[in-house]
Amino acid sequence: MLGKKESQDAKYKVLLVAYKDLTEEMENELHYYFISNIRSKEEIEENYGMDKSSSGLSFRTGLYHKWFKETILQKIEEGYSLGIVEISKSYGDSEEMKLKELDEKFGDSILILETQEL
Repeated sequence: MLGKKESQDAKYKVLLVAYKDLTEEMENELHYYFISNIRSKEEIEENYGMDKSSSGLSFRTGLYHKWFKETILQKIEEGYSLGIVEISKSYGDSEEMKLKELDEKFGDSILILETQEL
């Protein structure tokens, strides 16, 4: 079974990002990074399952939904939409740094909630 790994063995870094009160332009820029965008509780429930026919990105997305489910549901209650970002370790830290810059620049409008490695 796939699970969280030690940093040196990880292939992907996965970030859970919450956002609200953004302009359409900023939202579009942020969506560029997402492999999954979640706006309602129903979406997390629908996409939660990982059946045996899932593979690759579909399977990993279901796994991330499972990992982050509690935090996702809590932030939806607070009026946030959420996105999951998957960064291949071979890409380095540039994408993560850009997201952290947005997090700092926009305060409570963009939050990096959790980071895991797979």
